[in-house]
Amino acid sequence: VLAGRGEPVAWADGLRDLETRLSAATRIDLVEPDEALMKAVILKLLRDRQLRSSDAIASYAAARIGKTVAEADKFVTLLDAASIEAGEGIGIRLARQVIANLSEEPFGA
Repeated sequence: VLAGRGEPVAWADGLRDLETRLSAATRIDLVEPDEALMKAVILKLLRDRQLRSSDAIASYAAARIGKTVAEADKFVTLLDAASIEAGEGIGIRLARQVIANLSEEPFGA
């Protein structure tokens, strides 16, 4: 298994035998997850924490956060903490606050 960016033939750096082997290999492209998958991930993470939330919260967040499982996990973790701190259930207002705070964080934090 090889993984990398760009065209596999470019990895051969001019080595003809390697170019041929890379060209013959089965290849798949990984693309960014769509909102439906992100919504499902967020709902699963919420269930794993035994948090009750509507599908609308997951849909709202999926459209606004980064398209990675790590970003979804960070959102759910912060949403859980904000819910406990505020002493209230998870709602759209709380989700908006968490997403606003996520977008204000410096890159890579």
